Amino acid sequence: MKESASLPLIDLTQYYKETADYGIEIVVSPSLEYEKNDKLIELTKTLYDEVVDSIDKFLPELDAELLKEMDKYIKNNLTNKNIKEITAKEDFKINDMTFKNTKLKKLSENVKRKRIELYLNFNQMFINLMPYICLDEKLGGGDMAAQFT
Repeated sequence: MKESASLPLIDLTQYYKETADYGIEIVVSPSLEYEKNDKLIELTKTLYDEVVDSIDKFLPELDAELLKEMDKYIKNNLTNKNIKEITAKEDFKINDMTFKNTKLKKLSENVKRKRIELYLNFNQMFINLMPYICLDEKLGGGDMAAQFT
């Protein structure tokens, strides 16, 4: 565009209602127009069954000990890595972790690794969301509008 040229300004208030709020509003709605893809289901069924199996085998009462061991392992062995860069597959040596619960000891390394991976993914997602979480008490609970002011 030439230096002397200018674009016309559009007064958006002529087209949109103005409110006191500002930010981003996200509406998620499922689309039911897609057809069932049997080929994709067939290709991912084994992986899905493995995930469901590992969830079924891992009893809820084992979570607290696993989380403590994960925390201890990270503090002792992964201090030089950013939490966002830690992966269950490459960074955790399950055999180096010491579990007291016999049920947890009996679980396969693969089941423990999958559970560790789930927790790491959850933590990494939460860390990525932190900049958008507003803790200002003046705003209503869960209000993210302050991040976009």
